[in-house]
Amino acid sequence: MIAAILRAQFLSLRLRAGGRGAGTAFAALTGLLYYGFWAFFAFGMLMLFSVPAAEETILAPVLPTQAAVVEFHTSGAFKENLENLKQLYAPRLQAIVTALKTELPGLPFAEPEGGFFVSITLTEGTNTTNLLARAREEGLTLTDGRDFFADPLDDSADKDQGSRFVRLPFCALTPAQIQEGVKRLATLVTR
Repeated sequence: MIAAILRAQFLSLRLRAGGRGAGTAFAALTGLLYYGFWAFFAFGMLMLFSVPAAEETILAPVLPTQAAVVEFHTSGAFKENLENLKQLYAPRLQAIVTALKTELPGLPFAEPEGGFFVSITLTEGTNTTNLLARAREEGLTLTDGRDFFADPLDDSADKDQGSRFVRLPFCALTPAQIQEGVKRLATLVTR
């Protein structure tokens, strides 16, 4: 019942916001928060006066944010947004893969099918001395690769691997910026 009320309030917010002014949307949001409060209160009372649940059971109230996520999925907005993001990021992913193959030929790396980063491990013998500081001087911001390994002190692990690991983000950059960044990185590790 409460979930149905929240869903109805959320739908009215969505429908009223479409051209009737911010005041109506604000009123609908206020109503949504009001019902969200009562859902939280009612659920709390149920928990107080009910039989204790098993330890592994996690009980939570229906919140407006949950209603928003349900609406986002059931309305088809998630699929539409996902397609828009794929169109936005695909050229950037292709740009970083092409730049790595061009600027660092022979460097093995896994070509991801998606995501926001490409991870590379520079080959042994690559100049990684003060790589973070030298990159900063060239206008590149790199993350310390050792932070991506659980135990760099483990005797069985390649102790140098963390310093050779580089995670390259591509989601917030243009293809031209990606090309230039990989070119600068290649210059740093080959000199």
